[in-house]
Amino acid sequence: MDSKIVAQHLQRIAGVYVRQSSMHQVRENTASTELQYNLAERAVALGWPREAVRFYDGDLGVSGKTPEQREAFRQLVVDVGLGTLGIVIAFDATRLSRNNTDWHRLLELCSVRNTLIADLDGVYDLALYNDRFLLGMKGTMSEAEHHLIQTRLRAGIERRVAAGELRRRLPAGYDWSEAGEVRLAADESVRHAIALVLQKFAELGSGHAVMRYLQNEGIQLPSRCNDEVHVRWNDPRYNTVRRIIGNPFYAGAYVYGRSRRERTVDDNGCIRMRSRKAQPSEWKVVIKDHHPGYITWTQFDENQRRLAENALANSPGEASKVLREGAILLQGLVSCGICGRKMRPQYSGPKNSERYICDYLRRNHGSEQTSCQSRSAGRLQGSRRRAAGTPELLT
Repeated sequence: MDSKIVAQHLQRIAGVYVRQSSMHQVRENTASTELQYNLAERAVALGWPREAVRFYDGDLGVSGKTPEQREAFRQLVVDVGLGTLGIVIAFDATRLSRNNTDWHRLLELCSVRNTLIADLDGVYDLALYNDRFLLGMKGTMSEAEHHLIQTRLRAGIERRVAAGELRRRLPAGYDWSEAGEVRLAADESVRHAIALVLQKFAELGSGHAVMRYLQNEGIQLPSRCNDEVHVRWNDPRYNTVRRIIGNPFYAGAYVYGRSRRERTVDDNGCIRMRSRKAQPSEWKVVIKDHHPGYITWTQFDENQRRLAENALANSPGEASKVLREGAILLQGLVSCGICGRKMRPQYSGPKNSERYICDYLRRNHGSEQTSCQSRSAGRLQGSRRRAAGTPELLT
């Protein structure tokens, strides 16, 4: 048993942290997962009884660079702070975190709570300067290594993207030829369905109108998920229609950088990674006439302009861009307290009664659920006049 381990450590729990960076590694590199679970034997060899070993394995398939998604790591840090753990064991100490902020916070807590860290190289007592310095340097080098690897990978990807040679998953309506070129789908029914959506949008001018037309005609739409070769046929949904209309690939263009990953701070002060849709002016690469298209680039631009005009406002207090006829005053301002989405005006009955209704699931996804809720317009508009301009949130 290592001389750094004393009775105080053995009276507490030994925590074994198990993590792999991606679900691909979890599926394919099963030997690595098995080796990490076998670290329980190392805890036994260091003096802990087997029943005192606790696994923290909820982060399988999660990168060490994204602390906001690592529930198991957060629980481990909490247990260290509570003094529950006498030692934290990992296959490699740097696997605990690839983020220096979280890494040094863990080291500080281990120093204060007299918790050891162990890996295959040895046992570290964070109260000792040399051990603290060594692990601090390991964490810094690990983050730098991760950054350099990511930089080289991005540089290689961007070189291929600039030439339009990076092969990615093709949307429904396209296939790869034997020569590695993009061609229109060999299945005529798939080509017809994609062309019909774009044609009907040009005629009707609304994604919801296209969806209702397809539903009334009993026409299904093709889609391709992940790396699937064959397409799936599903009932028309607004999101599917919207993706087809808004995808520049159907205009024969090779586009890269339509979304951005950015870090934000949520209401609880936690750092989160989110995907933000980039504006066309922010797209990194746009290669027109890269492959056969279903529409021209000019038609694509016109479609995006019409979609933007049809869109409901997202900013609080801003009304809808497209207003319906009728006497309802708060179009685009009333939000549903159940799902948080904007409610739409509804006029029904022999007296053309005015109501606000939330039926997003039925309108966009064909759900059998009729609506979240509906409220009389007269009552809400009366409260609106008394509220001096604050949007109403129904509960």
